[in-house]
Amino acid sequence: MLNLESLNSQLTWLILSFGCLFFIVWRFVIPNITSTLDERSSKIRTDIEKAASLRSEAEKALADYKKQIASAKSEATNIIATARNDAKEIASSQLATLEAELNKKSDTARKSIEQAKAKALEEVQDEIVEMAMLATEKILLETVDKKMASKITNDAIKNLN
Repeated sequence: MLNLESLNSQLTWLILSFGCLFFIVWRFVIPNITSTLDERSSKIRTDIEKAASLRSEAEKALADYKKQIASAKSEATNIIATARNDAKEIASSQLATLEAELNKKSDTARKSIEQAKAKALEEVQDEIVEMAMLATEKILLETVDKKMASKITNDAIKNLN
């Protein structure tokens, strides 16, 4: 039960004990807890700053990587375009050379054909002249009648073949 006589002294000791406990907690425990929380907060803040810095560096590295890829793609495209142009130029050059060569051979063949044709015509004309001379000689040596003229002409035609 509750004893009222000792209530005053109990309250005094309770207040005194609570005050001492409060002073000890406020003076020693709270500063330790506060410093520990401050250290943790500082460490977390530092870790967040490091993470932000690393993220920033990673983003810069990614941007550089993307620039390098874009540059490489652009360079590859330029190389391919240059190679295509060079191939077209080489093909055009080779085609022009081939056409010139073919034209030269064609001209040479035409000239050879014309020379052969001229030579054949000259030989035919020589044969005709010779036959005409033979026919004239025979005509002058003999009196020619219709039968004889026909025979001389047929003989001349046979000699041509």
